[in-house]
Amino acid sequence: MTAKEETQTPGTTEVATEVTTGPVSTNGHKPESKQPDFKLIAVSDLAPSKTNPRRRIDENSINSLAESITAQGILEPLIVRKNGKGFEIVCGERRYRAATVVKLSEVPCLVRDLSDEQVLDIQIHENLHREDVHPMDEAYGYQFLQEKLGCDTKELALRVGKPEGYVLNRLKLNQLIKEAQKDLDEELLPLSYALEIAKYTPDIQSAVYREAYRKEGKYQGDRYVTVPLKGQMIPWRSFI
Repeated sequence: MTAKEETQTPGTTEVATEVTTGPVSTNGHKPESKQPDFKLIAVSDLAPSKTNPRRRIDENSINSLAESITAQGILEPLIVRKNGKGFEIVCGERRYRAATVVKLSEVPCLVRDLSDEQVLDIQIHENLHREDVHPMDEAYGYQFLQEKLGCDTKELALRVGKPEGYVLNRLKLNQLIKEAQKDLDEELLPLSYALEIAKYTPDIQSAVYREAYRKEGKYQGDRYVTVPLKGQMIPWRSFI
């Protein structure tokens, strides 16, 4: 499967998937046995995928894409698969959301016969390979995939096409205390700080978070802080 950028107005970052007409190889998995079925599908019959590793979609980019769709229509069909009486969106949730903004009644789709594992493979390459993907989306996505596929970190790294060290660092973010995850999620906590905090146990993380960073609503990265905890003195500083 190759990818190309969908024509858009400035400010959008939609990357649509160009679907080949032949069977698609998914990392050694059996390709689908029949050709995709192109059809117009009612927006009300579509539902976002629960396995999509990308949790956040910028509303400004959705609005920009909606303007583009108003002017030019949807240039690339969504990829979907049958799911009960409706269809699950495998790729194209941004186009789907933009279509709802402009109140389209139906959208062009390619209906494909895909296994759960093939869907995951496609979504990995569609969502986790974007340059603008948030580190916490990667963290949640990699953890979800590892649990779903039952693989170790080395196999996961091969699966997603990233260095093992990179994947390990992203997985570590899932060990952050909730307060730090929230700040990283909202881009208040620098990634380099988050990776350093994640090395510690939750009790040390809480002390570091409280004493070293949550001062007057901002992070103190310009000084060395020593945090007393259980008889230990934990040195902390910016690692940028």
